[in-house]
Amino acid sequence: MSVTASLTDPHPWSALRWFTDIVYSEMLHDHPDADKEDLFNKSFIKCQEWWLKITDEQKKRFVGYEEKDKSLSKSSTSKKSKKTTPSKKSKAPRDPSKPKPPNTSFFQFCNSKRQQVKDANPEMSVTDISKKLSHDWHAMSEVEKQPYVDIYKREMAIFKENNPSELKTKRSSSTSKTGGGSSTAKSGGGSSTPAPKSKAPKDPNKPKQPIGAYMKFLNEKRRPCKEANPDMSGNDIMETLRKEWESMSDKKKKPYLDEYQSQMATYKKLLEVYNKEKKENGHKNNEA
Repeated sequence: MSVTASLTDPHPWSALRWFTDIVYSEMLHDHPDADKEDLFNKSFIKCQEWWLKITDEQKKRFVGYEEKDKSLSKSSTSKKSKKTTPSKKSKAPRDPSKPKPPNTSFFQFCNSKRQQVKDANPEMSVTDISKKLSHDWHAMSEVEKQPYVDIYKREMAIFKENNPSELKTKRSSSTSKTGGGSSTAKSGGGSSTPAPKSKAPKDPNKPKQPIGAYMKFLNEKRRPCKEANPDMSGNDIMETLRKEWESMSDKKKKPYLDEYQSQMATYKKLLEVYNKEKKENGHKNNEA
């Protein structure tokens, strides 16, 4: 029987749920802009895996939280008055058949490095390992993060291509929450919610940011891999190349990283010139 959890779980919580909450809170603190529900779901899935591997001694802390939570819940229930307000409806459990979006760049990094950290620090708890990975991620430069960002972008592009109906559902859901029907303003008008502003067209003269080192590697290796494995699906090829990239030594990755850094330096110079000219043209138009 599969275990489910959500952000709106009522108390008392199980030891596993307490464990998940602590890991999720740390991840949210480090990544405040992440989708909270998606971050919680990923945290819960990982915590289920870790829970089976940690010792009883490591679990003891969370079992204590569970017992205390049960005690407090019983106490508060007995003190409740006869008139009780209806509780909020909890969210329905996630549909297991629903396609899951790819891991974010940070989780891609964690998945590739967690075992290394664990092997190097066998005395570390799961929570401390997560903290270290988060610390290491924030200490990395943008160039060092780029391969994981590229993996996420590529996998998200494949996800969008393979699941167009999923994206339509999300759009219609957000539209119904923010826009459907007319709403009465506080001042008394009956105006409807304003439509979102359309994006300005891209300037063809604006310098294009170079693709990352990992994407260069993919572009170079994808066709040979496909020709060598004609029966492989696009997802399987991406997974094979991702593993190959992660297993490569820093020396083998260096040509890709050096080329990216060189192109990025050129891009920044061109962008600086572009922004300066754009600003000057704007002043001229204002004066005219």
